[in-house]
Amino acid sequence: MKRQFVAVVGFKTLGGEAEKNAWAGVGVGEELATRLASDKERVATVERLQINTVLAARQGSAPMLTLGEENAERDRQCAEALRDATKEKKLYGADVLMLGTVLCGEKSLRATTRLVDVGTGVATQGVIAEAERTQAGLERDVQALSSDLTVKWCEKLGIPVSPEMKRMSSEKAGVYQAWCEARELLYQGKYAECVDKVAWAEKQAADLTVVDGLLSTRDAAWEMQFQQAGKDQRKQLVLVGQMLPPAQA
Repeated sequence: MKRQFVAVVGFKTLGGEAEKNAWAGVGVGEELATRLASDKERVATVERLQINTVLAARQGSAPMLTLGEENAERDRQCAEALRDATKEKKLYGADVLMLGTVLCGEKSLRATTRLVDVGTGVATQGVIAEAERTQAGLERDVQALSSDLTVKWCEKLGIPVSPEMKRMSSEKAGVYQAWCEARELLYQGKYAECVDKVAWAEKQAADLTVVDGLLSTRDAAWEMQFQQAGKDQRKQLVLVGQMLPPAQA
């Protein structure tokens, strides 16, 4: 099977408390990308912050928090933006773009997702996954939804389902949600708030997947802060221990 480069967009959250639960859609997209990328022979995922930056130039601020609902014209525009960014070497080329929504209902969660061919801008495949709302709480239910969605996409794409892809995080309550919220802040361009959120969660985290996600989120926020800072501010960022982007080091 040819290795596919997948650009997974943080999914849009729908429902009565969509704004409050925006982290849920972001989390499902993040975890799905992480799980799919564990099969390195068949799938490679494109860095989501790069995708967000590229789409922001066409769609407006924080597009990864607003895209997702089925819209053929917008799918085409997103695919076109990725193609142009690849030609301009602003983004490593993606074969397909994965978009979707997460509906947070009172009794269940529902993820509706689709693959858009970057070359044509046309949706080619779709997967729907559901999970019940339980007493374990929304944080745990979102992880269950993500696991089910991963298995269904693997079956659709002909990818063997490994134990790692199905495994749910064993994190304490609040840590997984904090990771998702930190990614949400990153896409919104609220880099200082993102770093603060990671700093709290990092002290609590134990699950390696979540730890890796937190560290990559923090590093991305630091790099964006550095790129936007003036000369004096950059010196201060170095003094407090934040790493320079490789190209600037």
